[in-house]
Amino acid sequence: MTTQYIIIAIVVAACLFFAVKYFIDEWRENVRYKNYGCAGCPFYDKCTRTKKKPIKK
Repeated sequence: MTTQYIIIAIVVAACLFFAVKYFIDEWRENVRYKNYGCAGCPFYDKCTRTKKKPIKK
């Protein structure tokens, strides 16, 4: 019975470790490129391409 708990604890700890590592890596990348508004958005490239530039008079 304790073997099951040990295995479950190892699996849960590994899942938490990789989830936290993923979020820290994403956060560092967003800070590096100063992309705070669209952090992690899959449509960022399309959104920035379709923005209209202001017309200079």
